[in-house]
Amino acid sequence: MDAPSAKSVLLIDDDEELCDLLRKFLGHEGFEIEVTMDGNTGLERAMSGEHSVVVLDVMLPEMNGFDVLREIRRGSYVPVIMLTARGEDVDRIVGLELGADDYQAKPFNPRELAARIRAIQRRTLSPQFPSPQFPSPQFPTPQLSPPQPASQQPAPAPPSYRTPPSYRTPALGQQPAPLLPDETRVLRVGDVVLHSQLRSVRRAEHEVPLTSVEFSILEQLLKSAGDIVSRESLAHDALGRRLSQSDRSVDVHVSNLRKKLGPSPDGRERIKSIRGVGYQYALG
Repeated sequence: MDAPSAKSVLLIDDDEELCDLLRKFLGHEGFEIEVTMDGNTGLERAMSGEHSVVVLDVMLPEMNGFDVLREIRRGSYVPVIMLTARGEDVDRIVGLELGADDYQAKPFNPRELAARIRAIQRRTLSPQFPSPQFPSPQFPTPQLSPPQPASQQPAPAPPSYRTPPSYRTPALGQQPAPLLPDETRVLRVGDVVLHSQLRSVRRAEHEVPLTSVEFSILEQLLKSAGDIVSRESLAHDALGRRLSQSDRSVDVHVSNLRKKLGPSPDGRERIKSIRGVGYQYALG
């Protein structure tokens, strides 16, 4: 299946006036907008793989937005932005827990929605690797060394990238080697292996399906494993925006990551909360 066009956005909302407004505004911004006004049709189109982003309203006829999102996440990780009523914190939290990448509270300025769409696309779309809603390519399972007695175990190694030859700086006077499609940058911390270009994560022998925001947050935490990463920094890198005082988006995404990754092999929590500051991915 070909990757979706970066311009293609699916809008699922039964508010005709809002849909007309967004179709015109986002169209002028260079997006191609497809509109559906009920949950069943919206789900069918969202699963087609033809869109780079889905904008999904919570209140829909026939099938509400939460049910649509739940069904989307059974077979696709296409980025989803939920449209919620202003002040409805429960709707926002439930949507994020079900796998939404971001939310937009109504009423809103269309420019703000356009900015959130672009922020998601910057993370998920690239000509060098597939969009995350498609199955990730298979790759060999990393070989783990047999367990050693505690007295013989080396100190935990800091996270590091394995850089393929084509990424290395060429000698003076030489041309850089061409980038091959199957070459990836791999970040390993303990039993977690993250492939940046393939946007794929494995824990030991198991692939871990993540949304685009969950992947970006995990990547930032792994890069700084052992150090504290602020919530503001995670929001800037993963959501492309600042957090408001009551915004719990990062906290909900981290909670989802904990559930998907599970505890470390020794039973400890992988991602620690640092009260009032942010989060830390534990080493060793």
